[in-house]
Amino acid sequence: MSKTKKPKNDTTSVLHQKAVMIRLRTGLWSGIKSSKKVRKAIAEMSNGGSENAFNGQTYLTGDKSRGNNPNTYFRGILTKFRKESFHSLTHPWEDGKDGWRLCSVHKQTQVWDAYNKAKIEWEKEVDGFIKDLPKIIANYAKADLGVFYDESFYPQGYEYYDEDNKLVKVTAEENLRSKFRFDLDTRGVEEIVNAKDIRLEVSDEMKERLVNDTKDRLTRNLIAVGKNAVDELVENIENLTTRMREYNSLKGKKRSGTFHKTNVPKIEKSLSVLADLNAEILGNDPTISKVHKSLTSKVDKLKDEKYFSALRDDTFEAQEEREQVSDSLDDSITDLKGDFLNKAFGRRDNND
Repeated sequence: MSKTKKPKNDTTSVLHQKAVMIRLRTGLWSGIKSSKKVRKAIAEMSNGGSENAFNGQTYLTGDKSRGNNPNTYFRGILTKFRKESFHSLTHPWEDGKDGWRLCSVHKQTQVWDAYNKAKIEWEKEVDGFIKDLPKIIANYAKADLGVFYDESFYPQGYEYYDEDNKLVKVTAEENLRSKFRFDLDTRGVEEIVNAKDIRLEVSDEMKERLVNDTKDRLTRNLIAVGKNAVDELVENIENLTTRMREYNSLKGKKRSGTFHKTNVPKIEKSLSVLADLNAEILGNDPTISKVHKSLTSKVDKLKDEKYFSALRDDTFEAQEEREQVSDSLDDSITDLKGDFLNKAFGRRDNND
């Protein structure tokens, strides 16, 4: 008996209505400079070595153990925003650490709220660092760097003529401030239009090619977004089931592996990300919905403190239960390991 062929997922065609593109752009004054004078000194100490063989880096804020380096001020803010908001609420779309990412319209406000909060903290730290730098140089850097201290290594004031031939003066403080950047950009997702709506003076064949190329590119990226979320869930499930099976192997009085309840929240988070992605962007793919429903009930059971504690017992019954739980979890993700995303979006293969 032949089955009715399911229509392929049409999410790509309406993606511009469901999501936006978001990009984070950052920058800061590193406070590190490669010094020719330092390289020369090291070369002389090496009994005839080449100064080009050495880096000669100097920390312009002095001994970095004091915590005066700009990285200490700002990396924490960037890391926290990326980890807790930017990366957790968006999905990789284009290459690069700070490349464009896909964000559901339902999550956009959360991202911007988190960014605005982080931006306030960022600006506060920039103001504080700029204010403190002269004191850091006077009290620490000059003494720590000794003969290698060089005032020219620090941002200087300068002048230039603008397009109207007007002289513009930039202070050293303004120059330093310009090196710090923490910006969030947004743009719409490229919309797929009908070939007849393309106004370019090209052949109908070329118009069709432009439409197909756009759709193919969006589809590839969308599949990659789904695959990234699926792979994370599968990895977390397999990590737990592998540890549970290894826990059964005894070596003397010590087990060859262990598993902890901390694995469960990781699975929960992966499930939540995948469920939101499926509902908000992927068009409620039935395979993902089925797996999510199956895993949710099983993970809920693992959240029970008493039940999870019993799984770690040394009894034969606990060993059997661990095997059954592992098999059941692995069975639930079997469908996610296949080519279902490509099939759902009408592609034959996965061009990773």
